[in-house]
Amino acid sequence: MRFEVELMLDSTSINKDYRRCIVSVIKQCLSEEDFDEIYKERKLRSFTFSPFIKTDSFSKDKIILKEKKIKLFFSTDSMTDGWILINAFRNNMKKELNFGKGKVIIEKVGTLVEKEIEDDIILFKTMSPICIREQLDQTKSWYHDLDEKGIEILKENIKHQLKYEFPKSLLEEVKIKPLKIKRTIITNYEIQYPVTLGTLVISGDKKILEKLYKSGLGSKTSLGLGMLEVVQ
Repeated sequence: MRFEVELMLDSTSINKDYRRCIVSVIKQCLSEEDFDEIYKERKLRSFTFSPFIKTDSFSKDKIILKEKKIKLFFSTDSMTDGWILINAFRNNMKKELNFGKGKVIIEKVGTLVEKEIEDDIILFKTMSPICIREQLDQTKSWYHDLDEKGIEILKENIKHQLKYEFPKSLLEEVKIKPLKIKRTIITNYEIQYPVTLGTLVISGDKKILEKLYKSGLGSKTSLGLGMLEVVQ
C-alpha cells in the first residue's frame, strides 16, 4: 500500500535532522491505541517513507527550501497499518502540529498506485537512502557503504528481519548488485552516518522482493530510509 501526505511549513528553513521531525508528526497524529499498534507492539515496523523537498541552499545545521512544503511518500506491506496511518493523518488535517521548533499543517492525504512485482529480478531506484547498519554489540554500531562488505551485511540484515516470514533457503538466494550509486552523509536523531542513493538490481523469490519493495530495504526504514521504487 502506498500513499502521500503533503505538509505545509511555517518557514522555508528546516533542521538537517528533519526526518526526526517527520516521525514526531506521525506520532502526534496517532491515537494512544493506534500508537501502541504501530510502535509498541512490535520491534520491526511495517512501513517506510520518503520525504521530497525542494532545496535552495544549505548551512551548517539548516536546509533552506524553495517553498514551504514537504511531500511524504509512504509504503507499507500491511493494509491495516496503512489505513491506520492514512486515517490518522486525515483526522489531523488543517491542525497545527509541532515540527522541531516550528509548526506544520497537513494539507493533503491521498493513496498512490502500487506496482506489481512480476519477476524474480527487479531494477530498483532509491526514493530514500539505504542505511546498512552492523550491530557490533549492545551499544556500538558500524554503518557501511553499499560495497562488497556492505552487501554482505545488508543480506544478513534481510535474513534476520525476514526469518519468521520466509524459509532460510529462499533468503540465502537473495542477490544485490549496485549499479549507479552515490554515498552521502545524513543526520538522523543527532547521529551522522553514511547512506547510499541510486539504482540497484535485486534478485530472489518474488514474495521477498515484494516485501522489500513495500516495507523498505536496510536499517531504520521507519525513520525515512530504504524506500524503493521499481524501475523495471
